[in-house]
Amino acid sequence: MAGRLMSALYDQQQPFLELIPQLAEALLVYQQDGKIIACNPQMTQLLGVRAEQLLEQTHLPCSCIWENGMEISPEDFPAHIVLQTKQLYANQLIGIYRADDQLIWTLVTAYPLNINHQEQCVICKFVDISTYIQREESLSTKLNFFTQLFENTTVGMAITDIQGQFVYLNTAFCDLFGYRFEELIHQPFTCLLAPELHTKAMQWHVRYLTNASSNSGNWPLQHRDKHLLRHHIAESQLMDEKGHLFKITTITNLQHYYQHNNLILPDLSHYTMWLPQLLRALSITLLSVDKRGILVFAQGDNLEILGIHADDLEQPLFKTDSPILRFSAQIKQALLGETLQETFQQNNRLFNLHFLPLMDLDFCVGLLLLLQDTTEQHRLSARVKTLTQETNLLITHAELGLLTTQGQYITRVNPRCESLFGYSQIELLSLSIQQLFVDSRDYDYINHLITEKNFDYQPRQWLRRKDETTFYAHIRLQPSQTQKTLWLVEDLTVKQQTQESLAIADIVWTNSDNAVFLLDSEHRILRANPAATHFTGYFEAELTERFLQDLQVEWLDNHINEAITSALQHNRHWQGMVWQRHKRGGIYQCHLTVQPYQPASLPERRYIVILNQLHNQRSALHDPLTQLANRALFCHNLNKTLTSAKRNHKTFALLLINIDNMADINQQFGYVLGDKFLQRLGTSFEEILRHSDLVARYDGAQFIIALGEISEPQHAGLVGEMLLFKATQPLNLEDCLLQSKASIGIVVYPQDQGEVNELLTMVELATQQAQQLGGDQCLFYNLALQALHKS
Repeated sequence: MAGRLMSALYDQQQPFLELIPQLAEALLVYQQDGKIIACNPQMTQLLGVRAEQLLEQTHLPCSCIWENGMEISPEDFPAHIVLQTKQLYANQLIGIYRADDQLIWTLVTAYPLNINHQEQCVICKFVDISTYIQREESLSTKLNFFTQLFENTTVGMAITDIQGQFVYLNTAFCDLFGYRFEELIHQPFTCLLAPELHTKAMQWHVRYLTNASSNSGNWPLQHRDKHLLRHHIAESQLMDEKGHLFKITTITNLQHYYQHNNLILPDLSHYTMWLPQLLRALSITLLSVDKRGILVFAQGDNLEILGIHADDLEQPLFKTDSPILRFSAQIKQALLGETLQETFQQNNRLFNLHFLPLMDLDFCVGLLLLLQDTTEQHRLSARVKTLTQETNLLITHAELGLLTTQGQYITRVNPRCESLFGYSQIELLSLSIQQLFVDSRDYDYINHLITEKNFDYQPRQWLRRKDETTFYAHIRLQPSQTQKTLWLVEDLTVKQQTQESLAIADIVWTNSDNAVFLLDSEHRILRANPAATHFTGYFEAELTERFLQDLQVEWLDNHINEAITSALQHNRHWQGMVWQRHKRGGIYQCHLTVQPYQPASLPERRYIVILNQLHNQRSALHDPLTQLANRALFCHNLNKTLTSAKRNHKTFALLLINIDNMADINQQFGYVLGDKFLQRLGTSFEEILRHSDLVARYDGAQFIIALGEISEPQHAGLVGEMLLFKATQPLNLEDCLLQSKASIGIVVYPQDQGEVNELLTMVELATQQAQQLGGDQCLFYNLALQALHKS
């Protein structure tokens, strides 16, 4: 097959075959079975191998890594992916360890090529971008070099824009005038001058930048304490790539240069003022040689490595038996204008020596020799490489799912994640971590833990697989030095459910009218049946990990709660009447049974809890907390009110009161005072209404009122204002001052037409709109009535 394929390639591409060796790109050709059947010389040169080491192989004889450092498996290599998908795979950044263990970075593009109707091959193109990356690293090194220079010099430096405002200052500049950086940045430079000079100085500043005239001299600059400073100022113009003009100002404290009343100004352009200090800070040794080979400058801690002394200035560079003689050929070559670099070992240390020609137009006028001790860098690089290999080995064979995220994005996964979530590694890297959660609120909670850096808490959450099934996971979070987060995911589903299914028959669990909970040894809810959602208002995922005590109302029957806790602690059976709290804030009474049991395969004890809610005529129609009518009774009466209004052409109104900050009150003062606060509000609303009106508890923090009959629609607005005043008055409960913020929506029939459900929807929308507008206001659903109410 390989022969037929090569023959077909030759027949179709014969005119172009002579061009292939001249291409800059390295090329590989794969046939349908994944074997390499052709390569160009650039490919063998790129990898540092012979052609016979590539041909008839299914993968490269070199290790390949992704950009994140993870090793690329043969089946994930671009060429093999294209063989499977028949689609273009373009511009993938891949690192390749050559045969000499040198790491090079390439952009890889693979695309299918049809030879004839039966056969197809894949062309894989490699573009070496290592030089580009090295240039970026070199630019970063230079930027760090000049940042060190800017901040470590004793000369004050500042950059000012065309408006005269400081856009950057170094520490020395701020210290000269007694200011902090944040006090001067974005302020006009005239703040350092006497007030009478502000206008003149700003005019000069604009004229200087626009005309590019030179200036240097003494200015009567003021210290922060208003005394004048005698400083020398030098200025120059700078234009960025967008054409914006800036002024660079250097200021030197002249007090160091007065001798017997004679002013001596330093030459700021001379390197001897700052270069020695900078070289000491950077641990770099620097030599300067002129065209004749005379040593002009020498500074650094490693001069002896080259056999040079600081007092050898103005002497020929080469001496008899001097260690620098070994580099004479490179120095002569660099003096011809070529930049060179040499790496050598001496005294068990590793050094890099850079030969940098100094050019004047097209002529070399001198040479800089830059010597760096890279021993520690090399050692650390080797250590990092070893640690990376060890880490990859551990991650690959770990039993836990390991994910690395940055923000919401997954940046790395181990093979265990594939079996946990049912996705391939490539699919997982294209997902957001939020997509793996059953409930987005669970992710929001964990993201809050990461933001707060609370890595001690180890949540348990329900996670989603690719096939939409779920599993119960124990999640551990670990921070990273690179602003990334490591997730360790353990599947607890089998451990949690195997023993539970032996103790509870599935048909009883699913179809029981009673709420049933399974607790662990710490009295935490592990599972809840469907009826528990109806009883408590929470979904099963919300109940998981809650404690049974979280659902109880402590202040109504505290002694019963203590009895339940004692029974759980001593593994005893218990049953009795308790008060429970609904998710929406309401409370209800029910019969509770606690039954401990010991699973056969688990050392810790478990508990089954059964809730049987009591029903009577009043509890079915009234809110157990406030004793007001509940929503069912209110809707029943509203239906009668609407029927009567239609028959007798009467006007009535609905007012929905929402306590906007009820959650904050509960968090600050606790549910006990929160419940009592709602009770007092309900009583106060009843006190200001007529006997013909009906007030009910509509939801956890909402009350709804039906004004049975009103003569004018405006009357509903007046009642709403009274209710708003009542709802927002401070209330003293148990030495605590509670004050609510409320929003009220108003619907008036017949101006607002509809059946009961439609009228309720209208009043809910009006209340939501009032809340969105800032709260503490009444808002009619009908815009015409709202305008009349305002007037």
